[in-house]
Amino acid sequence: MRKAEQNSALPSAEKVELEAAKWLSRIDSHYGDRDVCLDDYASHNVEFSDWLGKSITNRVALLRLLSIWKRTGRMSALKSPNSKPEVKKANDHSDSGLNYRKVGGLLAAACLLIVLLIGFRTFERDQDAKTYQTAKGGHEVVPLIDGSKVELNSDTKFTVQMAKNERVIMLDRGEAFFEVSHDANRPFKIIAGDHTVTVLGTKFAVYRNAGEIEVAVTEGRVAIGEGTSKNATPPTVILPGDIAKTEHGTLLVLNKGLDAVERELSWRHGYIVLDKRTLKEAAEEFSRYHKVDFVIKDQKIARMLVSGRFKSDNLEGFLRLLEEGFGFHILRQNNKISIEA
Repeated sequence: MRKAEQNSALPSAEKVELEAAKWLSRIDSHYGDRDVCLDDYASHNVEFSDWLGKSITNRVALLRLLSIWKRTGRMSALKSPNSKPEVKKANDHSDSGLNYRKVGGLLAAACLLIVLLIGFRTFERDQDAKTYQTAKGGHEVVPLIDGSKVELNSDTKFTVQMAKNERVIMLDRGEAFFEVSHDANRPFKIIAGDHTVTVLGTKFAVYRNAGEIEVAVTEGRVAIGEGTSKNATPPTVILPGDIAKTEHGTLLVLNKGLDAVERELSWRHGYIVLDKRTLKEAAEEFSRYHKVDFVIKDQKIARMLVSGRFKSDNLEGFLRLLEEGFGFHILRQNNKISIEA
């Protein structure tokens, strides 16, 4: 079993915060009173997209700064309806190259620096950001400095950063089970794409697959909300026995019961439990643990339902079931496995 890899070679906190402050100034000028969407802005600004994708720490710093500004009202203060631009006389040629837009930009930058120097200096991080990851087939438990534990499933990567008033994890991909140490003064946040899961102390799992997420709760309460919008809708609270998942951006919450949640978390004990899952879904589940890609060209076969309990490292047992139990032909070519009638 491969140990979780730790990477602490990240940019200095001060440098990242300064860069995040500068980008927030540009983003705020771009959106004005409209909702801020980082991914939308990144799609139109290559330089920002490169900076955002360079390190998870960059995104965490920007989201944290954006959150601080929303709470303190500084962003709306910069666009107060009572403020008016200075009107220059036609014959006043002094500083003719400095227009109101530039002055506004300088004021915004100045406010950002004040937030940076005052707000962030009082933030007092307990530790620098650290990144952990597991390879395919890997499984690891990572203890955090606050007493919480994170159990990583196969092919999972996340970055953690502890601060004075919050604990933040950026889930880049994969699935993890969290046992969060209770701290009423420091919410525990998991950022997964455009969604943020917030708790004080509980036990739950988060699975991120590209732009979709799934949250399963075994103990306590968690809140799921949008992570980047200024005018975000109230978060959805889910309880023990609930499984929440997004489908095409829409959050669905089902009360499956604790037994169903435990089946979802069978990976913690080294198992894959399939309960009337399509063959396509079952194949995708095994691909999470093995360096193989399944090819099922016949959609009728892909939609067939499969049930069973398998060791996650027993790919051969799953393939034997398909051959002997269903009569399918299994064709292998390098890392591709084709399933045919």
